[in-house]
Amino acid sequence: MNKSFVIAGISSIILSFGIGWAYGFKKIPPSTKFANLLKGNTNNYETFREKARYQHFELSIPNPDVVFLGGGITQAAVFNEALETSARIYNRGARGDTAFDILNRLQEIKKLNPKVVYLMVGMNDLHRGASPKQISENISKIHDSLTKSGIKIIVQETIQCQPSKCSYKNEVNELNKLLASLFKSDLLQLGELSSTNGLDGNLTSDGVHLNKEGYAAWINILRKTQSNYLQ
Repeated sequence: MNKSFVIAGISSIILSFGIGWAYGFKKIPPSTKFANLLKGNTNNYETFREKARYQHFELSIPNPDVVFLGGGITQAAVFNEALETSARIYNRGARGDTAFDILNRLQEIKKLNPKVVYLMVGMNDLHRGASPKQISENISKIHDSLTKSGIKIIVQETIQCQPSKCSYKNEVNELNKLLASLFKSDLLQLGELSSTNGLDGNLTSDGVHLNKEGYAAWINILRKTQSNYLQ
């Protein structure tokens, strides 16, 4: 076999894996769909479930009062049931979503035309290798894009993880410092959920995701900081 042909073949394989990793896991590309295609997904059930959730979003009647936007931690929350309010609340959390993913599905949020969006994101980004600076930049882009569309956005601190089960405590602290610098007093602080010491074990089911007590703490913070949007 021609030696140059073998070398070319090996180089092509290495390049393909490199591009797939960069696009699929580092979230560099301009297209989330392209990233997902490159990284692949062997779990057909998970792919179906996530696709179905995005499709279900299309059934929503526009002009809600509030949209909660984020990843799986947001998706699992029961804001509409737990907050005593007459406001129409839509949950647009999607399992596994990063700030990059949200940026790429922002058109759907704009079509809904909510009065206000509450954003909490960041842990999935860190898990996929993004730096706090990259995450804060994408959050800033989300903020600016919605603001230009006339939609109020409230950025929340990124919820911490339990240090004994998660290695991102310092990165979350750095991210929240960057967010505080960007949004100053407009940043919604989440108290013990974003403690610089990490997330208390009593507030999490697995070190990352919130349990009942964790969600109760989040709801209580929202109740105390309720604006006209949540009344």
